[in-house]
Amino acid sequence: MSMHARRPLALHSLLPLSPATLLAVSATTGAETTAAWDLNDLEEGVDLIDADLGEGRIDLAALVGAHAVYEGTDLNGFGGGEPGSCFGVRGSAGNGSAFELVMPVGEAGELSFAYRATTTGFDQNLVQRWNGTKWSTLSTFGDDGGDATEWKRAIFSLSVEEDGIGHDDQVLRLRVVLDGAESANGVIRFDNLQVSAVPAPTVGSIAGLGGLLASRSVLRRD
Repeated sequence: MSMHARRPLALHSLLPLSPATLLAVSATTGAETTAAWDLNDLEEGVDLIDADLGEGRIDLAALVGAHAVYEGTDLNGFGGGEPGSCFGVRGSAGNGSAFELVMPVGEAGELSFAYRATTTGFDQNLVQRWNGTKWSTLSTFGDDGGDATEWKRAIFSLSVEEDGIGHDDQVLRLRVVLDGAESANGVIRFDNLQVSAVPAPTVGSIAGLGGLLASRSVLRRD
């Protein structure tokens, strides 16, 4: 489905930002994609992007006009499509801003996407989930990119119940909060976002995952 059509969802009130700390990256097999955005036909100035697969929406409005369209990648893509376009944020003025993903709750277990950051662009980023009352931080990601041509794939567990955080039973709301850009030329790009349902792991695979860490901090802008 084209990102240009803004079909109504049974979802309401897209909220803003908050907390942070460590990355829960896992290698999972057998995951079923429930919502995905390939971002291949982005246009400048568009803030709402409907899912290309499944039901959901990305809201870029809280990036406060700091986002732009860039060349994308096929990393983490689905369906064997061409790289196409992607969106990115440039400049330290974007520190503290965020974009949000909203969709029916379903059986979401993982969020994954491709990202690419320059050496001065956004290396202290948060992945958060709305729990019906507040934003709870699931993970952090980002480092000095070094080679600005290098795309990386990030995978985050969306499971929060084991930490007593809870979640909103009506909709799944995730957001990515950006921070750490050091100059007006610092850039981070995002492409091929996917939310997947993950089968319950076997006893053997649980042992292989090791400990996943999740912690909280307070964002400068709420």
